[in-house]
Amino acid sequence: MTAARFEEAPIVANGANAAALIERIRRAIARAQAAPVVAAEESDGDDLLPMRAEVLRALDDAHDVLGAVLARYDIEPDVDDLDFEFADRASTICRAVEARLDDEPKGPEKITSVAFVARIGIRGRRDSVSASTVERKWDLIATCSSAVREVLKSLSAVEMAVAEHEGFSATTRYYVTELDRSLRVRRAYVTFRAEVYGEGPPQVHDAPRRLRSAASALAKLISREAYSFARVHDRSSLRDIQRRIREQLTAHAKAHADPDTEPRWMNVLDLAASRLWQDLSNLSELMLLVNNRAELREHDRKVLWSVRRALEAGDFDAERAHASLAEVVGRDSDVDRWTHHRSTDLAELHAALAHALDTLERTAVEEPEPNGRRATDAPAASDDSGSGRDATS
Repeated sequence: MTAARFEEAPIVANGANAAALIERIRRAIARAQAAPVVAAEESDGDDLLPMRAEVLRALDDAHDVLGAVLARYDIEPDVDDLDFEFADRASTICRAVEARLDDEPKGPEKITSVAFVARIGIRGRRDSVSASTVERKWDLIATCSSAVREVLKSLSAVEMAVAEHEGFSATTRYYVTELDRSLRVRRAYVTFRAEVYGEGPPQVHDAPRRLRSAASALAKLISREAYSFARVHDRSSLRDIQRRIREQLTAHAKAHADPDTEPRWMNVLDLAASRLWQDLSNLSELMLLVNNRAELREHDRKVLWSVRRALEAGDFDAERAHASLAEVVGRDSDVDRWTHHRSTDLAELHAALAHALDTLERTAVEEPEPNGRRATDAPAASDDSGSGRDATS
C-alpha cells in the first residue's frame, strides 16, 4: 500500500451512528497501542519489518476513521491558519490538534476541525514511516514511535470531541499534552535513578548483585507507559546498557558455575561489573537532562514561584507545599531533599527555592518572549501558578 492511497480514498458518508463511530475510534486506538514498537527495539534488520508494517496499518486505519468522522459531520473546518506542507511541521500539527480541542466550543465544528488537522498529520506520518528503512534501525524506531503517538493523540482527541458533543462518556485516557508526557517521563527517570543508585556506589565484590537489581529497575522502566514518550536517544542508550548487563551477568554465572575458575578471574569480572554499574549510574543522571525541555522549565518555574510567594507572604502550608513540590521532583536536589524528608524548616525551603530558581534563570536562553518577558522571569501575579498546559511538541 503506497502513500497515494490516501489521495485515492475519498471521504464517503457511511451513515454510522455516533455510538458505532466512537467504538470504531476506540478500536483504532487499541490497534495503535498494540503496535510492537518498544518490543522491536531488541530486533534488527528484516525482523523490524513486521513492526513497521503494523504501524503503517495503524496509520491507514486512523486515516480511514478520521475520514468517517468528517463524513458524518460534513462541516467545512476552519483551517485558515494552517498551510498544508507537512515537511518539518509535525510539531505544528500536534499543537494545532491541541489548540482546537482545548479552545473551540463543543459541537460539530470542533469535531471536524480536530479531525481535519489530525488527518493531515496522519498522512505526513505515513509518508515518513514508508520512507524509513531497517538499515537505520533507531531512525525507523523514532519515526514509528512518533507516528504511533500522533495516532493515539489525534484519535483520542477526536473521541473526546465526539463524545462531548453526542453526550457519551469519553473512555480514552491517552490524550495528553507535551507537558503531561514530559512530567511522566521525568517521574519515571527519577524513580529509575533512585532504584539504581540505592545506597550509593557498590563495593567491588557486591557489584554483580547491584547489577542484578539495576537490571530489574531497567526492566520496570521499559515496561512503563512513559518509556514510549522518552527520547529515542535515551531508549537506545538504555537498550545498549541492558545488553551489556546481560552479557556481564551471564559471564558471572558461567564463572561461578565452573569449579576451575580462578579467583583472579572472578576479581576481574567483579571489577568489570563495578565499572558497568558506574556507567549505568552516569546514564541515569544524564537522562535527567529531560529537565531542559521547555515545557518542564516553564512548569517548574511557575510551581517554584508559587511556593516562594506563599512562603514570603506568610501564607505557608507545609502540606500544600509538599504536594506542589512533588510535581517538580528531579529539578533540584535541595528541593527534592526538603520534599522527601517532609521537612517544615522554612529557612531551608527558602534557600532551596532560591537556588532552584537561580539555576533555572542562569541556564535559560536569553531570548525574550513576545510580551517582552524572559521565560525565567518571575511570572506575573495573574499567571496560573499551578501546572501549566504548555503544548510544545
